[in-house]
Amino acid sequence: MKNDSNSIKWPVITESCIENVNCVLKSGILTTKNKRYDLENSFQEQFTRQFCDFLNAPYGKVVPNGTIALVIALLSLGVKENDYVLVSENTWIASISAITLINAIPVLVPCKIGNLLIDCESIIKLQRKYKPKAIIIVHLNGFLQDYSKILHDLKVHNVKVIEDCAQAIGSEYKNIKAGTFGDIGAFSFQESKVLTCGEGGFLCTKDIAIYRRICLYQDLTYAQKIPMGNNEMYLFGSNYRVTEQQCALLYSQFKNVFLASITEKDIWAKKIINLLNFQKNVRSVDIDRNQTVLSLFKIPVIFYSINEKEKFLSFLEKNSFSYYNGGKPLYLTNIFSTGRKSLKKMHYKRQKFNDYNIQINQVGIFHYYFNQNTYELLKNYFTKNDINNSEDGYENNSYFIKKQL
Repeated sequence: MKNDSNSIKWPVITESCIENVNCVLKSGILTTKNKRYDLENSFQEQFTRQFCDFLNAPYGKVVPNGTIALVIALLSLGVKENDYVLVSENTWIASISAITLINAIPVLVPCKIGNLLIDCESIIKLQRKYKPKAIIIVHLNGFLQDYSKILHDLKVHNVKVIEDCAQAIGSEYKNIKAGTFGDIGAFSFQESKVLTCGEGGFLCTKDIAIYRRICLYQDLTYAQKIPMGNNEMYLFGSNYRVTEQQCALLYSQFKNVFLASITEKDIWAKKIINLLNFQKNVRSVDIDRNQTVLSLFKIPVIFYSINEKEKFLSFLEKNSFSYYNGGKPLYLTNIFSTGRKSLKKMHYKRQKFNDYNIQINQVGIFHYYFNQNTYELLKNYFTKNDINNSEDGYENNSYFIKKQL
């Protein structure tokens, strides 16, 4: 019998969300190109200011979605056809497709088995080999790690850094927000994300010259209100504008949903991960002690057998969880056998470890389930199924990873 007690409706639409969107609709001013549009008092400008303040980034721009954010970021940093771009091997397809859309060449970088994030030592080796123009560092699931040394090395070699923060909105490392370590931070506000307007994206930077290029690419080269200095720039931009109703929804979501829940989600995410990492034949990921805020998109639950995974999926369905069901790595999917020019040239190398099993045997618990009820359900499940009882907890689990993979 199905238990609906844990059924959660996402996204959360508050009364203020409805009021602000209705306000826009009643005004009849839906886009920036309306002659009556007041930029300074618009929801777009208000959200941009509050989100930039939150990130501690001086410049930001709302765009239609996270994929477009990555495309604009690449163009704004001068990436051109046949340029190499390093990108995390373990990622969502958009991180790679953004590179191929401008006919640049993706170079897939292996990930570390402990946290599923990009391997910094491999970045150094591949940078020497391919001399890339840029790198997209993916903060997968919302986890961060120490990038200080690699960022320094990349800067020395003039490799531009884009942070893919689609799954890391609000995560912090040593009290610094994701999206502000590199040259550009790219965000997604797609419906499943921790901050959403259905579809939307954002770019932030600390560099005024980069910001000017972002504005030009985003708004068909117009960007009339952007000061260009003595040498006015002309770029072939496109229409990557957003609607005012999208921004009205973002403005309300940010204050009334995202900020209102980030602390509680951080607390329960840590508890759930700690619970998982003290089991015998299942694990989550390593948390870097210097990650001061966990604002996660999902928590990976990695099993060492398909049978255990299937049992767990049945448990989730019985308790009305929606979940991420892992599949094979991107480089083994059909898309990489297509005839796209940049894909034919794509360079990748399989990980040292068996990442195929890590991907296939993975289940993801989404952020809107980070609460006490989920914690208690998981605790009871692992107790009843005798998956725990590991005396050494996480240390035992780490040893098991090395032996099996």
